[in-house]
Amino acid sequence: MVYRFKFISDRYSKFSMEVEIQENQTFYDFHEFIQDELEYDTSHLAIFHVCNHSWQSKQEIALLKKGKTEKEVLLMDKTIMKSFVKDAHQKFQYCYDLINNRCFKIELMETKMETTNMFYPICTAFTGEIPPQFDSGKNDSLFDLEDEEEETIKKPKKPVIDVFDDDFATEEPFDKEIDFGFTPEDQDIEPDEEEEEDVKDDGKDDFDDEDDIDEPEGDIDDSLDDDDE
Repeated sequence: MVYRFKFISDRYSKFSMEVEIQENQTFYDFHEFIQDELEYDTSHLAIFHVCNHSWQSKQEIALLKKGKTEKEVLLMDKTIMKSFVKDAHQKFQYCYDLINNRCFKIELMETKMETTNMFYPICTAFTGEIPPQFDSGKNDSLFDLEDEEEETIKKPKKPVIDVFDDDFATEEPFDKEIDFGFTPEDQDIEPDEEEEEDVKDDGKDDFDDEDDIDEPEGDIDDSLDDDDE
């Protein structure tokens, strides 16, 4: 026999999915198919709840034993589907985000004969968009919180240079003479000699040309004698 289940979500009203699974397949087969079909991260824990008509949980079927005795825990890989399909509209909840208690409601829609050469489980109908495995922009699961902490620790930080750090101090003291390839004396002498040459050249240009000096015509003494007469 084959069970046809319908999945819905309280948070995502447009989403629905129908899955067919054989009665002798396990809840672990069911879990694996759901994770694969919705492209969820399989590293996170999940759990089935066997519910009554009011969607109240009556039994848990866990992926792993955690904090309970062996008698109180049913494991997915040890529990077949027909063990808990007792009603024509049997209800389950599949909780895929344990931290935030986010679940799909699963209801039995039909029990029928299996189709020859059909591989089960199989998705026979799908509408809407896949609900995100975690809240948009936020992942509060235990595993992802640990991953975020590891990323924070591993993230390289920019080095801060301490100007007073000995590692960045110069090997030579600042008062030590530094060889620039010439001496201050060489630098000072050359400009002074050039300036002195310029001054000498300027003086020569002003006074060497005797032709440019106007000389008085005649003898000054002769002109004075003429005035006395």
